[in-house]
Amino acid sequence: MGDKHTKPRSSAKQALPLRLEWIEAGSLSENPLNWRRHSQEQLEGIRELLQDSEVGWAGACLFNERTGRLVDGHARKQVVDPATPVPVLVGNWSPEAEAKILATLDPVGAMAAGDPAAYAKLVEMVQADGLIDSVRIAARSDAIVKPPEKSVIEVMHETSRHADVVFVGLMTPPEGEEGDYADRLIDLVEHLPTTVLVRNSGPFEGRLLS
Repeated sequence: MGDKHTKPRSSAKQALPLRLEWIEAGSLSENPLNWRRHSQEQLEGIRELLQDSEVGWAGACLFNERTGRLVDGHARKQVVDPATPVPVLVGNWSPEAEAKILATLDPVGAMAAGDPAAYAKLVEMVQADGLIDSVRIAARSDAIVKPPEKSVIEVMHETSRHADVVFVGLMTPPEGEEGDYADRLIDLVEHLPTTVLVRNSGPFEGRLLS
């Protein structure tokens, strides 16, 4: 009679790396290393989605029980009543690992490329009234006159360094000046928040980055 091969069983249940708990929002300590800054418009959009009966809490906050601090979910915590139980994924990381998660969680996710056709199809499927309006970003238009003693880059750094996102129009650089133009772009975005470079739809008189 041949030997029977069976899968070995652990004598104790293996601890899972994450567990889901419902915890009062006010008891979750914010992380002093959190670098994300949320505009009032974004917070209002998050609040409306959480209050939407069809959406609600479609995700969980992330909490490190070893340090007793939030890792992700600061905005969601901010827009609900402190006594509200919220879904929290609880993990256990060293302070060093926690800092790595904070530094990479959003930037790595932002590296994903978007498919405009797939997104347009998704938007067509969305029937919830007001959902698109709730996630739009409110903006105002300011006309800024450049002082003669400052460069355009200096003015943009001074006026846009606290913005949530910056859009910069691009021209097609003259032939032979591509390298210098790229260097000026690097100088421009170095001290700005998230920056989107957009090809201008028409000619621009003057040198935007001079």
